[in-house]
Parts: sequence; structure tokens; C-alpha cells
Amino acid sequence: MFAQESEAVKLELEAEYYESNGYPNAAEEKRIKAAQIRRKDFQFRKDYETPVSDVHKTRPFDSGNVSFWGGFWEIGIRGNRSFAAFGGGEDWQDKNARLWFQSGSPFFPRSSIPYQNESVLPLTDEPKSFSSRQIVPSITLSYRRENQKWGIEYSNLPFQTSYTHNTFGLINGFQTAQYETRFRMLDHRLVLKIYEEFRKDKWFSWDFGIRTGGWRTDSAYYSSTLNQAGAIRENVSFVAPSAGMRYYQSFPLGMRLELGADIFLTPFGTLDYKRTVLKDPMYGAEGAISGLNQYYSIESGRPLQMNLSGFDFHFVYSFLFLKQHRLNFGFQSTSYTWKANESQMPRFTAVNVDSLGAGVMDWYKSSAIYEADGTGKRTSRYFSVLNLYFGYSYAF
Repeated sequence: MFAQESEAVKLELEAEYYESNGYPNAAEEKRIKAAQIRRKDFQFRKDYETPVSDVHKTRPFDSGNVSFWGGFWEIGIRGNRSFAAFGGGEDWQDKNARLWFQSGSPFFPRSSIPYQNESVLPLTDEPKSFSSRQIVPSITLSYRRENQKWGIEYSNLPFQTSYTHNTFGLINGFQTAQYETRFRMLDHRLVLKIYEEFRKDKWFSWDFGIRTGGWRTDSAYYSSTLNQAGAIRENVSFVAPSAGMRYYQSFPLGMRLELGADIFLTPFGTLDYKRTVLKDPMYGAEGAISGLNQYYSIESGRPLQMNLSGFDFHFVYSFLFLKQHRLNFGFQSTSYTWKANESQMPRFTAVNVDSLGAGVMDWYKSSAIYEADGTGKRTSRYFSVLNLYFGYSYAF
């Protein structure tokens, strides 16, 4: 009996060695053999319990047949349908005397999407939430070391929408303007994952990565009652470190559940914009514009510095068959909050002196409003994207 117990202890020590060196299957086999030896020696004792084996359970990362570069790879494609909601900032300035004085009015009507989002008329039928008009594809790529200690994962989040809305005013009679807006976004996420085994079928990972991407807004309006038109073009880009964690739970038949979240924060965002206004055009023969009473454009001399932060939540449910093919569906919810530094003097272009004065005054009134967003009790500028997707990936 002593010799057999010594053999069982030896097997347990070997199991610990294999497990610490990244060979969990071999370690499990050693533990089962040790349990079988003890069951034979102590079967006459009722107080001895044979350890329950997890051999029937599967790990969340048992995909792939061919290892290269020291690990297993998965590459996939997703079809994404996204929905977004925007916070355009506060319209009323009545609680801030300085903003009221600088903007010249206690009310500053705003649109939903652009950063520089002053509305030409105060009443609007613009929605606050939008959906992508089509299913947008994206790719995923993951790498997992053979010892299942760490890995790398890449994914991206696309969103795009376009819409038309109207604005109205009642001062000096009924007035109206029509807006056309297009918004496009792409967010890339590259993560280093440090895996930890809680139980054989329950794992989690510490995620440390980097996010890079941005969005572009193109918006234009025309008002026949105001005899005015305008356009704005904005580009935002950012690079941000991120940190978070993810929980993995495997189930029979190759099914796996993933839940996770991460946060990101950076002062290294940039905003590049150009705003153009055309008022009171003069028409010549056949309706062609022969001159302008007022035309000016305001654009960033160099990109504005922008602080950006965000939060991600992930849910993925997948099914692995034949050890190499994975079907997955899930959702990703991402929120972005940002604030730009408006202290930099922009570049002005104007058709005459009066237009230049109007452009300078436009910038003076609006820049104070934009820079005040997110300070004191004023809400920050933000938008959230909910992305639903269905995908397929191949494990090498």
C-alpha cells in the first residue's frame, strides 16, 4: 500500500509539472491514474471519496488542428447591423451668463451628429438615433499560443448612416431648411490577452490593447426662405490604450459563451473641420449664380486636440464543429465621449470684408458653446453604437 501511495504522489507531482508547462491534457491523465490507484487501495474505507474528474468537460480554446508560429490561428468574417444614438450638447445657455453674452442668445439650436452642430433654424424634426442602412462586413483575427497562456485578437467596429431632416422657424414668417447628413465610422481594436484558468470549462482573460480609428461627417443644408446654404465637413481620428477582461464558458457540443468589457481613454484625438456658409446669392441669366453678397468658410488651420474616452461591452455565443469551423453571433455596445480644444484660431476665407466679419463673428459665438460642453454641469458630447452581428471563422 505504501508503494502504491508513493506512486500516486509521484503521478500528482508529474501532473503539476505538466500543468505548469502548459500541457493540461497530460496533467489530467496523471491525476486520473493517481485517483484510480487510491480507489483500489482505499475501496474498503467509506470515508474516502474519489476526486470528480473534469475529463468530460471541454476547454473554451480547443479549436484548431495545425499549429504554426507557436500557436493556433482563427480568421473570420462578420455581417454587422448597427444602431447609434447621439448626444448633441445643450441648446439652452440661460444658466451661464458668459455663454449667453458670447453667443448673443440664451438659445443655441443644435443638430445631433456633427461636432460643430449649430442648426440654422430652431425647430427640428431630426431623430436622435439612427441605424445603418445595410449589413456591413468586417473581419476578425485571433492567435492563441499552444500553452494557452496568452494570445492576440483583432476586430473592428463599422457604422455608417445617411439621412435627411428639416428645420423650421417662425420669426419673420414661416421659414424652413433641409439638411442632408452622412456619417461613417470605423474603430479598430487590437488586444493582447493573458489567459487564466478558473476551472477546466471556465476561463477568463486580462485584455490590454490599443484602439485606433475615427469618423467622418458630411452635412449640407439649403433654405429657400432664408436664401442661404451651407456645408460642414469633419474628420475625427484617435489612438487610445484600452484595458479590460473577458469571461469564457464552454458547453457540450462545442458551444462557447463570452462576456467582457473594456475601457479606453486618450488625449491623442484630433478634429479637422471645414464649415462653409453662402448667403444671398445674386442670380444672372438662366438662374446661374453671378455673384455673392456673403460667402465665408471657417476651417481648422491644423487639427484640434481632442480628449476621448469610451466603454465597450461584448457578448458572443459561438458553436464549433469539426474542430475548425465556428459560427458565432453576438453584440457589441460601445460608447464614446469627447471634448475638443477650441482655443486655436481657425483659418478664414471670405469673398469680401463683410463676409470676413460675419465669419469671425460666427466662430466667436459658436466656439464658446462647443468648448463649454462637458464642463461644469453641462453634458459632454457623446454617441453610442450597438452592433449586432453574425459571423463565421475558420480555425487552422
